[in-house]
Order: sequence, then structure tokens, then C-alpha cells
Amino acid sequence: MATALIGLGSNLDDRAATLDAAVALLDGQEGIELVRRSQGSEYPGVGGPPGQSAYLNAAVTIRTSLPPQALLAEMNLIEQRLGRTRDVRWGSRTLDLDLLLYDDQTIQTPSLIVPHPRLAVRRFVLEPAAEIAGDMLHPGIGWTIARLLTHLREHPRYVALAGPIGAGKTQLGRKISAAVSERYGLPCRSVEEPIDDQMLSRFYADPTGRGPDTELEFLRLRAPLLTGLEARQSTGWVISDFWFGQALAYGELWLKPEDRPAQRKQYEALAAAITPPKLLVLLDAPLAELRRRIAMRGRPYEQSLTESVLENLRQNINHVAATAYVGPMLRLSAMQPDTVIDEVVAAMAGME
Repeated sequence: MATALIGLGSNLDDRAATLDAAVALLDGQEGIELVRRSQGSEYPGVGGPPGQSAYLNAAVTIRTSLPPQALLAEMNLIEQRLGRTRDVRWGSRTLDLDLLLYDDQTIQTPSLIVPHPRLAVRRFVLEPAAEIAGDMLHPGIGWTIARLLTHLREHPRYVALAGPIGAGKTQLGRKISAAVSERYGLPCRSVEEPIDDQMLSRFYADPTGRGPDTELEFLRLRAPLLTGLEARQSTGWVISDFWFGQALAYGELWLKPEDRPAQRKQYEALAAAITPPKLLVLLDAPLAELRRRIAMRGRPYEQSLTESVLENLRQNINHVAATAYVGPMLRLSAMQPDTVIDEVVAAMAGME
């Protein structure tokens, strides 16, 4: 028997009665045994069309002999039986059932992702879940539900964008900052990495020779922008078009093995004083699209970047994000900028 964590929500009709009916149907299904149920709590809608009525959210833990896909199928049938329709993404709904965790399994199929990809950035999910399953572990992050909720409540409001050259991080950061203020009234400012064209021109002309000095200079330029965010942001959000940890990916790309320890030492000394992100957004795009965007923005020194270099950078960034960052992360395609904006803005509002 497996232990599963399920989130429930409703913002139409008799919300409490709908959640009661959903729990009864789950418990009455062969192969499912209800273990615990949280209280229902009210939360504003996040991410969908404006003007939605408030949601009643709850969570349950179950013991089940059903494999994950079969459990998901039963949950979908219960949603349909209680009047769920899927017309508008994140729109009003009679019932929403989300499979949040299934033991310690990590599942990624076209129809099911576990842990739920937005579990760690939704207060309306984590609070009910922590009430009944605070010790359950998020296998991707390695934190318990209780720790994820503490992170959500206490960590400074800072989001970092990461991704290869050409992913569009600066423009996305500006648009996300404007959108979170416009849609939810949350103050937000964007922090942008300083671009020194002369320094970069010299670097690209001789990356092997100038790599160590250039990478160390970037560390020194970035660190002050992220130092002391806790004191500087009493109420609003900050979003940066760079992630400090990304320096390690660039070091792997440009520096000789014998030069990397010096960069790592400087990185660790500066990283100890900066604010890590509350949420890391990892962007990616196909190589052909990255090359197209690099050509369009017209920086002469970038035009010599080869597909091999860009591919190595993409792999390095993914590796560093997986090994050097611990916390909530959204992996999104830079090919769909409007979706990126919607996802990140909804995550920021959901963490409030």
C-alpha cells in the first residue's frame, strides 16, 4: 500500500458540501483508504481569470493499492461526477483534485507529474497539506511539507531567472515585474545584471586568456545587487534576470580546470552574504531559437557563439541548478514567454 497526498479545491456552488462528497467518494473507492483530512480554508483565486470567487481548499492523505495512473483516473472520474468541466485554465471549478505526492516517487508522463509541479509555490496547497502531512517529503527538493511551508512564509520575496544566453531573461523579468503589480497589486522591482560591452568584447576575443578575470569581475558586479535583500525589501518582490549560482555553469564552460578553484573560492565567499532566491525559474529553448535571438539582439561579440558552446552552457546550467540549488524551482520553456509570465506571476501570488 502506498501513501498519497491529495489536494482539493472548489469555488463554485456549495464548496464545503462538494469537498465532503469528494472525500466520501475517495474513501468509498476500492483500493483507497482515507487516513487524514485537513480543515477547509478559504483562499483567493490565483493565476486564472480575474474576479473569481474565493476557493475552499483542503488536503487528504490516503493509503492506496492503486498505482499512480489508476489513482489519477479515479480522481478524474470523481471530478466529473461532481460537475467539473475544463474550459479555461485555472478558471472557476466545482471541484479540483490534485495528486500532490505518491510515496517518495518521482513521476513524469504526459498526463501525470508527481510531485505536483506547483506544490512548493502554493500557500493554499501547502497550508492544508502541512496540517495533516507535515513530515511527508518532497522527493525532488528533499524538504518536508512543513519546511516548504516555512520557506514560503519566511524567506524574502526574491525570484531569480536562470537560463542560457538568448533565453530572454531581461525582458521577461521586466514583464513579470509589471504583471505581478498590475494583476495582484504586489510591488515588484526588477534587478538586472550590468552589461559592460567593452569588457565582454575583450573577453570573447580571448576567452581562454581573459576568462578568469572576467568571471571574477562578474561575481563582484552581481553580488552587491543581491546582498541584504531582507533589509531592503520590507513588502515588495524582487526579480533578477540572473541567478548568482549560474556563475558556476559559466566557469565550467570558460575556465581551465586549474582556474576553477579560484572562482569557486570567490563565489563561495560572496554567496555566503547574498540572498538565495525564494523561487528559481529555469528557462530553456532549442539551440536554433537561442541562435536566432542572439543574432537579433545584435551584440557583435556574441555572434561567434557556436552551437557546441551554447549546448554545453545549457547542460552546465541544468547540472548546476540540480546540484547547487535547493528550493522551489519552475522549469519553463522560453519559447512561450506569455506562459512563463503567467506561471511566474501566479507562483509569486500563490506564495503570498
